[in-house]
Amino acid sequence: MSQYVTSVYTTTPLSQRADALLNAMEPANGVSALLNPIKEMEDVSAGSLPDLSTFLPLWVKRLGRVRQSKDEWESEHTRRSAFKQELTHAFVSLGVSPV
Repeated sequence: MSQYVTSVYTTTPLSQRADALLNAMEPANGVSALLNPIKEMEDVSAGSLPDLSTFLPLWVKRLGRVRQSKDEWESEHTRRSAFKQELTHAFVSLGVSPV
């Protein structure tokens, strides 16, 4: 799954990338999950992810529009924890200290 999502990331124009990544991850719901997609893409990537510093604000904005039912998450705390972990890793990978 990580390799597929990484290929979507690297082959999709920046302006369409956040939507494309979410769409790429949807078919795996219930079968596979990427809890930390940025880190998992970095782990399988041959190098650094292109345009990551420009992409991250777009990704955060897009994730903010995602609405999932409570059935998809164990709790509100779990959802917030996963989101915070993803953002923290993303900013640390850019050398920016998370607030």
